[in-house]
Parts: sequence; C-alpha cells; structure tokens
Amino acid sequence: MKFFPKTLIGSLFLMIAVTSNAQNEQELTAPWVSGKGYWNTESNIHDPLNHIIRFYTNDGHLFHTEKLSGVKLETDKRKTKMKLKKALEQTMVLYSKQEPPKQISQYLVAYLK
Repeated sequence: MKFFPKTLIGSLFLMIAVTSNAQNEQELTAPWVSGKGYWNTESNIHDPLNHIIRFYTNDGHLFHTEKLSGVKLETDKRKTKMKLKKALEQTMVLYSKQEPPKQISQYLVAYLK
C-alpha cells in the first residue's frame, strides 16, 4: 500500500516536468518589440525633458535620429514603449518613401508629445 502513493506522486511530478519543458520551447517576445527594427533612447537625469531617440534597422543600420525637447519620456512604461514602436514603424515607412527628415521630425514630435 505504501508503493501506490509514491508512484502517484512520482508520475505527477514527471507529467508536470514534461509539460513545463514543452512550454519553454516557445519563443516569447514583448508586444513593443518590432519586427522591422529597434529604437534606443538617451536622456540625462539632470535634464529629464530632453531626449535623443535613435531608430535602427534589424541589421543595426541607424536610419534616423531625433532630439525631443520639452517632454518627460518615461521609457519604463508600456504605453511609452508601444508609442515608440509605432513611431519606429511609421518613421521607417516615411524614410522608405524618401520623405525629408524635417517632415519625419514633425511627425515624431507630434506623436510622442
């Protein structure tokens, strides 16, 4: 009779280990990660209203740099990350259409403020 509970516990542990291993094989990405490229922000803790945002393609090519003034950009928040993803994708579209950098800058400043 002591054999049955040990076997049951052992088989339950084995089933949990197998199912958890199958779930780890899926690649999980955050919703603010774009498949088209990535962004990088620079700011100064002494001057929180000025930022530099750089947009890169997936192969690491810098295609646009933007200076943003007068806005406190909280990059830890999900909403801000989603806005930066949208701005990256729209900037990439404008850049591929050979739009002048001034027009791209106007779009970004209006969108991120």
